[in-house]
Amino acid sequence: MTSMMTRSPLALSAALLLALPCVARAQDAAPEAVAPGTPWTQAAPAVDAKLRQRFSLGAYGEQSLVNGWGGVDIVLDERLRAPIQIGSTDVEFRFTGRFGGGINEESSLSHTRVREVALALKPADWELELGRFTPVGGGYHLVDGAQALRKLGGGWRLGLWGGTAPDPYTTLPAGRFGGGPVATLERDRLWVELGSELLMASGGVDRAAIIGAVRGDPSRSLELGARADMEVADFSGKLRPSELQATARWHLSDATSLDLYYDAYSSQVYLLTADRDPALTHYASRWAGLEQGWIARDVDDTVYHAVGGGLDHHIDLGEAWADTLLVGVRGRARTSVGGPTGGSYVRLFAGLPDAMDGRVDLRLEQQVLSWGGALDLETIGSLWFDALPSKGLSVDSSVQVGWRRFDPNGKIAPSTWADVYVDWMANRRFQFAAGYRFGNSLDLYEWDTSQAMMARVTWRESR
Repeated sequence: MTSMMTRSPLALSAALLLALPCVARAQDAAPEAVAPGTPWTQAAPAVDAKLRQRFSLGAYGEQSLVNGWGGVDIVLDERLRAPIQIGSTDVEFRFTGRFGGGINEESSLSHTRVREVALALKPADWELELGRFTPVGGGYHLVDGAQALRKLGGGWRLGLWGGTAPDPYTTLPAGRFGGGPVATLERDRLWVELGSELLMASGGVDRAAIIGAVRGDPSRSLELGARADMEVADFSGKLRPSELQATARWHLSDATSLDLYYDAYSSQVYLLTADRDPALTHYASRWAGLEQGWIARDVDDTVYHAVGGGLDHHIDLGEAWADTLLVGVRGRARTSVGGPTGGSYVRLFAGLPDAMDGRVDLRLEQQVLSWGGALDLETIGSLWFDALPSKGLSVDSSVQVGWRRFDPNGKIAPSTWADVYVDWMANRRFQFAAGYRFGNSLDLYEWDTSQAMMARVTWRESR
């Protein structure tokens, strides 16, 4: 039953894809001649169909000194957009999905997620969406159903969504159904999104939430943003922040900018959902040797709060090979009230962005991290350069060295990471990439050496 329901979005996408060539042929067909005396009939509306597609096929493998060879993951990504204009009505089919996982494993489809199979229609003052999509204000939450929005005056849109809600991480059917009203506001320097969610499962409330997001530019030098997801979940009955964020960016001058932010989340909500994330559980069980459910074993209902920010300053060098020197600082501190200790970091950095006529990016960072009794002192250097501009070949690499101390076992050990990533844009349609990463460090309180390899080919089409 589950497998058939999982295939249903794919069947819908296949049917709509097969219909696209028919629409294109109808668009190109020549009108038939009308014999004299034939009664006049209204001409069919003009049809304009387009297609944009990105398809990627990649392989990833990792080897660890402690856990041995972790196998190979094969992942296929597909993103398709097919806008069709029929007269004054805009229609668009959208598909976004990832398929694959580890070879010869029980979790061979651990990376398979279908996040979007939707048909959007915009007739006159209405906006309709059918299939699998993210409702207004939904964030990473999905729905299999429908949403309707009505355009009103003053930049407002009001609407309603309803359907079944798949698991937001596995994207598999989860036996939850519901809906809620939504609203949006768009003006010159203000964007607001309001949503609500009431989901039922097993005869009770699975999730009830109020969601809101706002972005605005009060002045040319100040950018503000905020997002809130307040929910009630069945395991506590309390109203708590599933997600709270507030950000501010202040352009002090043409050369200097200041960033500040605050965020909060419930450890119960975050950790329980993180334990259901296929990518995270796949890593934990296969490469770290941890059993299923390891994240959620000792969680409580603690709410974590974090504040952070950064300062960037550009210095005009005026040199032919480098116009600008970028220097700055970044920091973050996380804590909880009456719960476990948090963590913090401070990072100083300097770099040469867009040096040598945009062919080189060079950056050097020094950071200190502290969390749960552990201390990390790291130096990171990264370099990107456009090796052969006329051939579309670029190289991205970084080296990280530092000293890591873990109080639980009293070890102080050097940590070293290095990686190189090569990207080749062969032509407008084909792109090839390959990468290698080496690491030598304390991992989960145990000394380990690891290496990873990846390769990917991407094909794009736009017509």
